[in-house]
Amino acid sequence: MNERLRDVWIPGLCFAVTFGCALLLAGAVAVVPWVAGESPGHPLIAMYARDVTVRRISLAAAAGLTATAFVFFRPAGWRRKREAKPDTPTIAGA
Repeated sequence: MNERLRDVWIPGLCFAVTFGCALLLAGAVAVVPWVAGESPGHPLIAMYARDVTVRRISLAAAAGLTATAFVFFRPAGWRRKREAKPDTPTIAGA
């Protein structure tokens, strides 16, 4: 049970959380400018709606989190399986 927890559940949970944060950042960049309108109420919403630098940094952070999720926390079932090589001698002259 502990091996399955360590090998499957924890990396899967870390992948989901990291990828979810990336989706949240990208979604905030895409949705907030339309939702906020002319007079956003909260200062954080106003910052996302008006500041281009914040949106660019959020997209870069989302790309970095996505790369981190797929490189470090990819679930075990997503790994590519190596193709079986035919049994050929690797020693010259054998």
